[in-house]
Amino acid sequence: MLDAPPNPRTILHHFGRRLSEFDAPFAKSLALLDVSAGEPVSHSRGLDITPQLAGAPRIVTSGWACYMRPHESRRRQIFGFLLPGDVIGSFWRRPEYAFWRLSALTRLSTVSVEGLLAAGPDGRFAYPEIVKAARRAEDHAHHLLVDHIVRLGARDAYAGLAHLLLELHARLGRVGLARDDVFPLPIGQRVLAQTLGFSVAHTNHTLQRMTADGLFVVEGEVVRLLQPDRMAALAQFAVSDPKAMMLDSSSVKGLQHEPEVHHHNQGR
Repeated sequence: MLDAPPNPRTILHHFGRRLSEFDAPFAKSLALLDVSAGEPVSHSRGLDITPQLAGAPRIVTSGWACYMRPHESRRRQIFGFLLPGDVIGSFWRRPEYAFWRLSALTRLSTVSVEGLLAAGPDGRFAYPEIVKAARRAEDHAHHLLVDHIVRLGARDAYAGLAHLLLELHARLGRVGLARDDVFPLPIGQRVLAQTLGFSVAHTNHTLQRMTADGLFVVEGEVVRLLQPDRMAALAQFAVSDPKAMMLDSSSVKGLQHEPEVHHHNQGR
């Protein structure tokens, strides 16, 4: 079984470690997150939280949400998950349009980290290296959508499901919510089917095949990976390295600029 989930402060500290992967000073990030994070806000299961995208960036401290598009047939296509330690909203700009919906799959708790965008006396960012790291992390998160497109178009149900489970395990492990090869999965087969684009019956059949093949076992809302290396091989899964993905921008220095400080407001 898994240990008790970490408290919100622990999740924020894991977010600080995430920023350090993108060259933010680790100790400074942790100290700033400790003093600048807002009060937790709860969102009930099934709530449409799309309006949160237009507000100040918020960190998910507990619960799961998903990016999705509804279908006329009352189905929905899920194309991404928000897990603890992930960001709702943007450190770049306030969006003007929402081309998808953001829905809470479980009870969700979030805290604002607008303090990271505080302005200094000169009107520029007070913590520019931390803002830059947060924006790099935001850019890096886009690879998850590309992975999902490949998962849908280049893998069958067996390999696609293996890839998805390995991705969730890796992401939850990054914030201390996976222990060894065990991680929580508080979503059912219907959500998995809506993510992979299959019927619930086909998803159930694939789960049964993979369980019978000894790849993993599902115990309530917990998954135990039994052969993660074999799953990674058949799904061609590898944890992405932020440093390896970073582009060399030395040839386009003339295009780089420091955006003006912006403040998120719910109203206009």
